[in-house]
Amino acid sequence: MPELPEVETTKKDLSKKTILEKVKGCWVGLPNRTFIRSDFKKRDYSEIIKGGKIENVYRKGKNIIIDLSNGVSILMHQKISGHILFGKWQYDSGKWISKDKLLAQKINSFIYFIIFLTNGNMIALSDPRKFFKVEFWKKEDLEESQAIKELGPDALEIDLKRLQGLLGKRKQGIKKLLLNQSFISGIGNIYSDEMLWDAAISPFRKANSLKEDETKKLFKSMRKILKESLRYKGDSTSDYRLITGEEGSYQKRHKVYQRDGEKCPRNDGGIIKREKFGNRSLRYCPICQK
Repeated sequence: MPELPEVETTKKDLSKKTILEKVKGCWVGLPNRTFIRSDFKKRDYSEIIKGGKIENVYRKGKNIIIDLSNGVSILMHQKISGHILFGKWQYDSGKWISKDKLLAQKINSFIYFIIFLTNGNMIALSDPRKFFKVEFWKKEDLEESQAIKELGPDALEIDLKRLQGLLGKRKQGIKKLLLNQSFISGIGNIYSDEMLWDAAISPFRKANSLKEDETKKLFKSMRKILKESLRYKGDSTSDYRLITGEEGSYQKRHKVYQRDGEKCPRNDGGIIKREKFGNRSLRYCPICQK
């Protein structure tokens, strides 16, 4: 699933390409994953957004939101396997086809939502597993929605004092808590494994058991890992791609994620262990992570 670095990278790249561009309309390939949330006079997807200029592209947790000049906001959540692309496609025999070699790769071909711009470019959402979500909101409604208000502080914006206060009140395991978007938003399975290893903290520790120095280490590791992944344009272990269709490269820098059975990079004699964690798996070193 795209996490904070992937969604932030997409947001930044999309902003550079689309700010002040005018929207012509949209195409909806899966109506059951596309929703009109506000009470618009028009109920047609294209008519709702037609004519609006893109004023802002921003991120809230793992959501990308596009604000238009006509007061409409388009929220896109890529869920487990979706990613957002930018380019040009033609509809042929029931499929959207691109002449661009990267955009034409199979991983980028599962297109189920497109925003058409008047300059001929398109914003497309590809998702092989069809779990994505697109929502059309009036801007003021979205800002007051439960989906936005219930998000915890952003993992890149939270400060140490607030993190210490939040952790001190929780008896949950630290790994589970880091994945809870109402506690802190933006972190998923990959980066929670990596930052807990970097901080040498066991994923099974109770959050309120962390000592002051351990919380400081976790805070530093959180910032370090997320910023490092941003430098490498995100993690393409699975389906995530940049808006150009290229892969990010953070997957080449994993210390524990998907390194089951390998020696711990700290050379402490530990072997990276994988354990079931709900419907996911977690990875950790049983020697250095205490």
